[in-house]
Amino acid sequence: KLDDIAKYGEINYEHRCLLVQAEMFDVEGRSEDASNTYDLAIAAAERNGYFNEQAIANERAGDFYYRNDNNKYCHYYGTAHDLYYQWGAFGKVEHLYKSTPF
Repeated sequence: KLDDIAKYGEINYEHRCLLVQAEMFDVEGRSEDASNTYDLAIAAAERNGYFNEQAIANERAGDFYYRNDNNKYCHYYGTAHDLYYQWGAFGKVEHLYKSTPF
């Protein structure tokens, strides 16, 4: 169903559908699929100019890697921090700084 939605507004929805799909893979325990799909979601958000949602996808990927005890979380949290700052979401910047280990 998500693929059908993405077809009608790929630029607007591709990254969102991919992020939801990554989250579903994570819940299902499909870690490799989740990892790959988080990266696809991040790349699609960047390609289509949604740096605010790129920040969100990076934060979610950071959460995923942190829960799975993978050091990649530092990269994703750091990127999310920088993108939130660029977006002007300073409350979120402070929240990440205080609550995530990057």
